[in-house]
Amino acid sequence: MIHEKIEAPAVNGRGLPRAARLSAVAMLSLLAAYLLSPALTPVHPEGFTASVASLGIHLRNGSLADFDTIQPLNVEFFGLSKLGWVLLTSALTGLGLSAFAAMTLLTWLAAAAFGTGTVLLVRRWTAAPVWAIAATLMLFQGVTETAFFFNDNIIASAFAVWGILALYLERRILGAALCGALFGAAVLTRSDTILISPAALLVLLERHRSWRPVAEALAVAGAVGSAILFGILAAFNATVFD
Repeated sequence: MIHEKIEAPAVNGRGLPRAARLSAVAMLSLLAAYLLSPALTPVHPEGFTASVASLGIHLRNGSLADFDTIQPLNVEFFGLSKLGWVLLTSALTGLGLSAFAAMTLLTWLAAAAFGTGTVLLVRRWTAAPVWAIAATLMLFQGVTETAFFFNDNIIASAFAVWGILALYLERRILGAALCGALFGAAVLTRSDTILISPAALLVLLERHRSWRPVAEALAVAGAVGSAILFGILAAFNATVFD
């Protein structure tokens, strides 16, 4: 009897053939690309985003106060509660971009920053594999679908996430200052971002286990964040109560 040697397919350490594993990765990658494809062409979901674009254009040639004297709500609400978004849009239109292109670029940059920052935070807190974190985040609409349309949520969230990450810098005071600056920008972009600021306290307690360094970092972050928020609002003759 002739015995033939039959070679088994290449198998990784988990018992899956390598070809099957590569096929699964390719299929999941294509699925992820399909699910995220609307982010390539974000759109205006409502009239208020067009108001923000108009405010950004107008800011280069006038002041917010004289934008719409007949309907001041456009300035008092859209302009001041989303001032960070307006300022960023205005800055990009000043570089020659149309308002639509400026808002598209902001959405792309914010989505990339928010996604990357979220993965880094979860990785630090759980030590889970990056691919597992990214795959799990794909299941949350707030992470993926907010990049499908123009909004201030994703920009403010990107600022806030990187503000939390700044607290993990080796130089505690520098990290606190960066955290305060980024949170100030986040609140300036979307005022209710202030509601997640207690996360900074939790991170500081996790890192230092002592009240003195925590209090010092909070004081620095609060001072820098307040200076940015109140200072920029004051430049437009406004306060947080307007």
